[in-house]
Amino acid sequence: MESDTDIVTPSPEEFRAWLDALVDVYYQAYQGLLSRYAYRHRGDIRRYIKWLYRTDPRGFLVALRSRQPVGFMATCRHWWDRVHG
Repeated sequence: MESDTDIVTPSPEEFRAWLDALVDVYYQAYQGLLSRYAYRHRGDIRRYIKWLYRTDPRGFLVALRSRQPVGFMATCRHWWDRVHG
């Protein structure tokens, strides 16, 4: 079965080009939810997504359909936790 969704690690240029769309994805994902963890202002969302990418660009993945972002996730390969190591 062939998927019409691609998962990519964006280059810095792609990240900049897709940033507004990633803000829209985030905003739509939290719309209608009463989450105390959700950013509500577009500027805050934009800064948060940029922070996620800067923290570990290789761990930032974007789901694309027709070359347009429809989702994203971020990981940190170098995360260290005081309790869990």
